[in-house]
Amino acid sequence: MELGQSTEMQNDVMVLLAKHVIATVANGSNFVFSPMSVNLLLCLIAVGSSCVSKQQILTFLMSPSSDHLNAVLAKMVSVVHANGTERSDLRLSMATGVWIDQSLSVKPSFKEVLENSFKGNCSHVDFFNKPAEVIDEVNTWAEFHTNGLIKQILSRDSIEAIRDSKLLLANAVYLQRSLG
Repeated sequence: MELGQSTEMQNDVMVLLAKHVIATVANGSNFVFSPMSVNLLLCLIAVGSSCVSKQQILTFLMSPSSDHLNAVLAKMVSVVHANGTERSDLRLSMATGVWIDQSLSVKPSFKEVLENSFKGNCSHVDFFNKPAEVIDEVNTWAEFHTNGLIKQILSRDSIEAIRDSKLLLANAVYLQRSLG
């Protein structure tokens, strides 16, 4: 399968996902989400998964393999990271973060794909003993990567959920366009 056709298929997946979410969100609500962010995180999960889970995700994402999917998404990420350099009225940036419990190790292949294809970063944290610090770190990360537009994605009310966590994935997209 050629890269252009694969990119088109990923666009189809994102449109399908967007249609599903839009159909289930209450009318008049103020809900925003990025199908590309969800797609990227599903790809990351596929990279870190094995056997049945990996195959189910690849089937949903219409991709024959993780390597193939990584090539397609690496191309998309490189376009985003070009940051609208050809247009002075556009600023687009994206960041992907992974927080993993300090008791777990990271597959070298996962870390390589995260850093090289997704331009992301991975941090080991202590979810159980230091959930407030994890919340602060994730919120600081989100604020930095959205130029201050998103100051909080995890609230203090989520301490117990954080304490029970082993992995946290996040993706932030920042778009600024001059309208003049």
